[in-house]
Amino acid sequence: CTDCEECIKTGTEIPLADHKGGTATCTKKAVCSVCGKEYGSVDSSKHNYTGKVTKEPTTTEEGEMTYTCSGCGDTYTEAIDKLVDDSDKPFIKDDEGKEGWDVIRDEVETAKDGDTVTVDMNGTTVVPGDVFDDIKGKDVTIVFDMGNGITWSVNGKEITSDNVADIDFGIKVGAEANDTIPVDVINKVSGEKSSMNVSLSYDGEFGFKAVLSLNMEAKNAGLFANLYYYNETTGELEFICEDKIAADGTVELTFSHASEYVIIIDDNAMETPDSDGVTAPETGDIDNTWKACWLLACGVIALIAAFFVKKYKKA
Repeated sequence: CTDCEECIKTGTEIPLADHKGGTATCTKKAVCSVCGKEYGSVDSSKHNYTGKVTKEPTTTEEGEMTYTCSGCGDTYTEAIDKLVDDSDKPFIKDDEGKEGWDVIRDEVETAKDGDTVTVDMNGTTVVPGDVFDDIKGKDVTIVFDMGNGITWSVNGKEITSDNVADIDFGIKVGAEANDTIPVDVINKVSGEKSSMNVSLSYDGEFGFKAVLSLNMEAKNAGLFANLYYYNETTGELEFICEDKIAADGTVELTFSHASEYVIIIDDNAMETPDSDGVTAPETGDIDNTWKACWLLACGVIALIAAFFVKKYKKA
């Protein structure tokens, strides 16, 4: 028997694979929506990792970032690059003498709604989590200048997590990025269009929305940069957002999760998600749908009318 409901009626056991519904987590099996039995296995892809610096980097030794799953406690570590020099601390741009995270925290805490604080990362990549906690709920924006025309911007009103982890904003673009996304997966979406891989050093949810600004070259001005996330579980690219490339070649793309991405350059926005993240139909498609419904309704009315006319003549 392959029908769960019938098996409940007859009391016959069924293979676990034939149970229905339920979603496995990193710690729990799926639960059948019909009979309530657990089946299948835990899903390791459901881990929810947050990172914390467990060893600060120095000029002579790499640091260490430890990621821990909040569901099951599974952990793994990644190295943090050595510091260029102990004196090379992040500092507030255009404000001489204001360097180091302690000074930056003080500046952020006293910032007023509408203010923007620009931090030159000066070769470092990791931002302490409490820096984000200081602006949560405020209309204060911190811009982290990573160098080479790359910046990250975070507004306090976009922070959703109560305790943001230390975030490594390190990023590799183009030829420097990891090659973990299979070429055929990219080509399936991009076709003959130009694309560029983006690898983020951090792994998992940020706990906020961050806007990445980078240069896509002035020759691409007027085209659209379409951001896709590589879902390792499904082996597919998932559309995230798009932005039109400015005259100077810069583009701004919004991230809430760090992993492997690809940017596909096209004449148009490849997809347009609505507020629920579902691709919205084109206006023309909506108009055509209404026309089709109207014609169908008219046809039904005509058939009903013909039926009663025929019946009336027989009478």
